[in-house]
Formats: sequence, C-alpha cells, structure tokens
Amino acid sequence: MAHKSSETPNQFTKAIMPMLESLFSNSSFKIAEDALNGLAARQTAISNNIANVNTPGYKREEVPFEQQLASAINQSYNPYTGVKQTHVSSFTPETVEDTSSSLRLDGNNVDIDREMVMLAENTLRYETMSEYMSYYFTNLKTAINVT
Repeated sequence: MAHKSSETPNQFTKAIMPMLESLFSNSSFKIAEDALNGLAARQTAISNNIANVNTPGYKREEVPFEQQLASAINQSYNPYTGVKQTHVSSFTPETVEDTSSSLRLDGNNVDIDREMVMLAENTLRYETMSEYMSYYFTNLKTAINVT
C-alpha cells in the first residue's frame, strides 16, 4: 500500500535531501569511495604499463594512494561527548612515474610478470571494496524498507 502524503514532491525532496546527504557523507562510505577511486586509478596505471611493455624508454606508472588516503582520514576525540569522530578530507589519487633504473637496454622498466601480479591483486582489492559498498547499500535499502 502506497503512503499518501500531503507534502508536495518539492517539499518531500527538501525534507529528505539532508538525510540522504548525511547517509552518503559518513566516514566509512567516504573512505570506501576514495579507496575505490584509488584502486581504479591504479588499475589504469597497471593497464598502461602492460600496454607499453615493449615501448622503448617507457617508465612504468604507479598509484601509491594508501598513504594519501591515510593522511585524508582525520580522527578527533570530543571530550564533552566521549565520542571519537572521523572526518575524511577529499583527495585525488596521484599517478607517479617510476624512474628507477631499468634492467633492459631500451630504457623500459616494465616487468610484465610483476605487473600481472599487481593487476590480479588490485582486482581482488577492488572487488572487495565493491562488495563492501554493495553491503552498505543493501543495509540502507533494508533500513528504508523496514520503516
């Protein structure tokens, strides 16, 4: 049975938007979102490395976003409420060029075996974070349907 409300759609939107914004701005959701962005950027870098394995002079790319993400997470303790709060600052994962020396004469430093292992590892991490996000939305849907 549909719920009838005297509110207009615009009033409903105005009332519900702050609640939705708070649901999607909580720290665990933001951390998972930023981790997915970092993993996606890393996937692109690894794909570029694999695609350029035979390009003379190519230097591999990497996206070491974990330290950036850790730095973006600020935890504070509110002595009045006794609650630890977590705030997440925005960041953009940075792609850096690995300028370490090459074992190859053509100056390319891509090791295809290493890249394939990193690709598999990154894929597993991305799938894990995606499952977490799916679980988050499933719980959110359950909460909405119960009320």
